[in-house]
Amino acid sequence: VFIIPEDVVNRENLPSNEVSVVPIKDLLTFQEGMALKIVPHLSAAAIEPSHFDKMKVGLALNVFSKATSAGLKYMVQQENRPLSYLTTAWFLEQVDRWFDLMSSRHPITALSRLKMEEYQKAITVLQNIVHLFRGIKIGQKGGWKPVQTGVIMATTSILAIQEEMLTQGH
Repeated sequence: VFIIPEDVVNRENLPSNEVSVVPIKDLLTFQEGMALKIVPHLSAAAIEPSHFDKMKVGLALNVFSKATSAGLKYMVQQENRPLSYLTTAWFLEQVDRWFDLMSSRHPITALSRLKMEEYQKAITVLQNIVHLFRGIKIGQKGGWKPVQTGVIMATTSILAIQEEMLTQGH
Protein backbone atom coordinates (compact mmCIF):
# COMPACT_ATOMS: atom_id res chain seq x y z
CA VAL A 1 0.00 0.00 0.00
CA PHE A 2 1.21 3.50 -0.90
CA ILE A 3 -0.33 6.53 0.80
CA ILE A 4 -0.39 9.62 -1.43
CA PRO A 5 0.28 12.99 0.26
CA GLU A 6 -2.91 14.95 0.99
CA ASP A 7 -1.87 17.98 -1.10
CA VAL A 8 -1.46 15.71 -4.15
CA VAL A 9 -4.84 14.06 -3.49
CA ASN A 10 -6.47 17.50 -3.41
CA ARG A 11 -4.57 18.92 -6.43
CA GLU A 12 -5.37 15.88 -8.59
CA ASN A 13 -8.91 15.52 -7.20
CA LEU A 14 -8.32 11.85 -6.37
CA PRO A 15 -11.10 9.83 -4.71
CA SER A 16 -8.73 8.42 -2.05
CA ASN A 17 -5.15 8.62 -0.87
CA GLU A 18 -4.38 4.90 -1.20
CA VAL A 19 -2.62 3.09 -4.04
CA SER A 20 -2.92 -0.66 -3.71
CA VAL A 21 -2.23 -3.87 -5.59
CA VAL A 22 -5.79 -5.05 -4.78
CA PRO A 23 -7.42 -3.30 -7.80
CA ILE A 24 -4.76 -4.75 -10.11
CA LYS A 25 -5.35 -8.26 -8.74
CA ASP A 26 -9.09 -7.71 -9.18
CA LEU A 27 -8.52 -6.70 -12.82
CA LEU A 28 -6.36 -9.77 -13.40
CA THR A 29 -9.02 -12.06 -11.89
CA PHE A 30 -11.80 -10.32 -13.83
CA GLN A 31 -10.14 -10.87 -17.21
CA GLU A 32 -8.91 -14.40 -16.41
CA GLY A 33 -11.35 -16.35 -18.58
CA MET A 34 -11.72 -13.80 -21.37
CA ALA A 35 -10.61 -14.57 -24.90
CA LEU A 36 -9.97 -10.86 -25.49
CA LYS A 37 -8.40 -9.45 -22.37
CA ILE A 38 -8.69 -5.81 -21.32
CA VAL A 39 -4.98 -5.73 -20.44
CA PRO A 40 -3.43 -8.63 -22.37
CA HIS A 41 0.12 -8.24 -21.06
CA LEU A 42 -0.88 -8.21 -17.39
CA SER A 43 0.00 -11.49 -15.68
CA ALA A 44 0.19 -13.04 -12.23
CA ALA A 45 3.99 -13.08 -12.56
CA ALA A 46 3.93 -9.28 -12.80
CA ILE A 47 1.86 -8.90 -9.63
CA GLU A 48 3.50 -11.60 -7.52
CA PRO A 49 6.94 -12.03 -9.09
CA SER A 50 9.40 -14.74 -8.14
CA HIS A 51 12.88 -13.81 -6.97
CA PHE A 52 14.20 -13.72 -10.54
CA ASP A 53 11.05 -12.15 -12.02
CA LYS A 54 11.63 -9.12 -9.77
CA MET A 55 14.61 -8.26 -11.96
CA LYS A 56 12.58 -8.16 -15.18
CA VAL A 57 11.75 -4.57 -16.11
CA GLY A 58 9.20 -5.75 -18.69
CA LEU A 59 6.96 -7.26 -16.02
CA ALA A 60 6.96 -3.99 -14.07
CA LEU A 61 6.20 -2.05 -17.24
CA ASN A 62 3.16 -4.27 -17.79
CA VAL A 63 1.79 -3.18 -14.41
CA PHE A 64 2.86 0.48 -14.51
CA SER A 65 1.23 1.19 -17.86
CA LYS A 66 -1.50 3.23 -19.48
CA ALA A 67 -3.20 -0.04 -20.42
CA THR A 68 -3.46 -1.21 -16.81
CA SER A 69 -4.66 2.25 -15.80
CA ALA A 70 -7.32 2.16 -18.52
CA GLY A 71 -8.34 -1.32 -17.37
CA LEU A 72 -8.87 -0.06 -13.83
CA LYS A 73 -10.92 2.89 -15.11
CA TYR A 74 -13.05 0.43 -17.09
CA MET A 75 -13.58 -1.62 -13.93
CA VAL A 76 -14.87 1.47 -12.11
CA GLN A 77 -17.06 2.76 -14.95
CA GLN A 78 -18.48 -0.49 -16.30
CA GLU A 79 -18.12 -3.08 -13.54
CA ASN A 80 -19.09 -0.95 -10.51
CA ARG A 81 -15.78 -1.28 -8.69
CA PRO A 82 -14.87 1.22 -5.94
CA LEU A 83 -13.86 4.74 -6.93
CA SER A 84 -10.65 4.22 -4.96
CA TYR A 85 -9.42 2.14 -7.93
CA LEU A 86 -9.05 5.46 -9.77
CA THR A 87 -6.26 6.53 -7.41
CA THR A 88 -4.29 3.42 -8.32
CA ALA A 89 -5.03 4.09 -12.01
CA TRP A 90 -3.76 7.67 -11.65
CA PHE A 91 -0.56 6.50 -9.93
CA LEU A 92 0.13 3.90 -12.65
CA GLU A 93 -0.24 6.63 -15.31
CA GLN A 94 2.15 8.92 -13.44
CA VAL A 95 4.84 6.24 -13.17
CA ASP A 96 4.32 5.30 -16.84
CA ARG A 97 4.75 8.91 -17.95
CA TRP A 98 7.80 9.31 -15.69
CA PHE A 99 9.40 6.19 -17.15
CA ASP A 100 8.71 7.38 -20.71
CA LEU A 101 10.40 10.72 -20.00
CA MET A 102 13.33 9.20 -18.13
CA SER A 103 14.09 6.59 -20.78
CA SER A 104 13.30 8.60 -23.91
CA ARG A 105 15.87 8.56 -26.68
CA HIS A 106 13.79 9.96 -29.51
CA PRO A 107 13.90 13.72 -30.23
CA ILE A 108 10.11 13.97 -30.29
CA THR A 109 9.61 12.54 -26.79
CA ALA A 110 12.89 13.65 -25.23
CA LEU A 111 13.27 16.80 -23.16
CA SER A 112 13.65 19.45 -25.84
CA ARG A 113 12.74 23.11 -26.10
CA LEU A 114 11.57 22.77 -29.70
CA LYS A 115 7.97 22.74 -28.45
CA MET A 116 7.97 24.84 -25.30
CA GLU A 117 4.46 23.83 -24.22
CA GLU A 118 5.35 20.11 -24.33
CA TYR A 119 8.68 20.82 -22.65
CA GLN A 120 6.96 22.65 -19.78
CA LYS A 121 4.48 19.78 -19.35
CA ALA A 122 7.33 17.27 -19.20
CA ILE A 123 9.28 19.32 -16.66
CA THR A 124 6.13 19.70 -14.54
CA VAL A 125 5.56 15.93 -14.63
CA LEU A 126 9.12 15.30 -13.44
CA GLN A 127 8.88 17.93 -10.69
CA ASN A 128 5.55 16.48 -9.56
CA ILE A 129 7.06 12.98 -9.38
CA VAL A 130 9.84 14.28 -7.13
CA HIS A 131 7.23 15.92 -4.88
CA LEU A 132 5.08 12.77 -4.88
CA PHE A 133 7.92 10.43 -3.95
CA ARG A 134 9.15 12.79 -1.22
CA GLY A 135 5.77 12.66 0.48
CA ILE A 136 4.54 9.15 -0.30
CA LYS A 137 4.28 6.60 2.51
CA ILE A 138 5.08 3.04 1.43
CA GLY A 139 4.06 -0.09 3.32
CA GLN A 140 2.39 -0.65 6.67
CA LYS A 141 4.81 1.52 8.66
CA GLY A 142 5.18 4.18 5.98
CA GLY A 143 8.94 4.40 6.41
CA TRP A 144 11.35 5.74 3.81
CA LYS A 145 12.15 3.16 1.10
CA PRO A 146 15.16 2.94 -1.25
CA VAL A 147 12.85 3.30 -4.28
CA GLN A 148 11.99 6.80 -3.09
CA THR A 149 15.65 7.78 -2.94
CA GLY A 150 16.28 6.24 -6.35
CA VAL A 151 13.37 7.97 -8.08
CA ILE A 152 14.16 11.34 -6.51
CA MET A 153 17.89 11.15 -7.26
CA ALA A 154 17.40 9.98 -10.85
CA THR A 155 14.73 12.59 -11.57
CA THR A 156 16.54 15.53 -10.02
CA SER A 157 19.69 14.47 -11.90
CA ILE A 158 17.82 14.41 -15.21
CA LEU A 159 16.29 17.81 -14.47
CA ALA A 160 19.73 19.29 -13.73
CA ILE A 161 21.42 17.61 -16.72
CA GLN A 162 18.74 18.68 -19.19
CA GLU A 163 18.92 22.26 -17.94
CA GLU A 164 22.71 22.31 -18.31
CA MET A 165 22.67 20.67 -21.75
CA LEU A 166 19.87 22.80 -23.17
CA THR A 167 21.45 25.99 -21.81
CA GLN A 168 24.66 25.06 -23.65
CA GLY A 169 22.69 24.69 -26.89
CA HIS A 170 22.61 20.90 -27.16
